Amino acid sequence: MKNKAHFISFENLIYKQKNGNFEEDDLFKELTKECDLQNPFEYQLAFLKQDQIYHCFLARVAKLPKTQFCFPQPLVFQSLFLENKIKEENFCILEIKPQKVFLCFISKIQKF
Repeated sequence: MKNKAHFISFENLIYKQKNGNFEEDDLFKELTKECDLQNPFEYQLAFLKQDQIYHCFLARVAKLPKTQFCFPQPLVFQSLFLENKIKEENFCILEIKPQKVFLCFISKIQKF
C-alpha cells in the first residue's frame, strides 16, 4: 500500500526547536549545522510552525518507509487535538520501547 500514511517513531527523529522567521532552505541549513550532521542530504526535514516557533524534526532518508506519506510521530497529537480528541492544552505522552523511553511534552497547541 504505497498511499498509506506512516508515522516515523521517536527513536528515528532528531527534534529541535527554533525561534525566528526562516525560509525552509535556511532552516534546514541551520539545523543540519547545529546538529553537526556530516552529510545533511541524508536527512529529511518536517516542521510545524506556531507564530515564530518552529518545531523541527529531522529523519534519515534511509530509515523512511517507501510510501507517499510519512509524518513525525509527535505530530499525530496535533491532529488529535484539532479533531477534539484531546481536550487539554498542555499534556505529555510517554512511549515505552524495549530499550528506550520517550517523554514528549506538548504545550499550548494552537488551532490553525
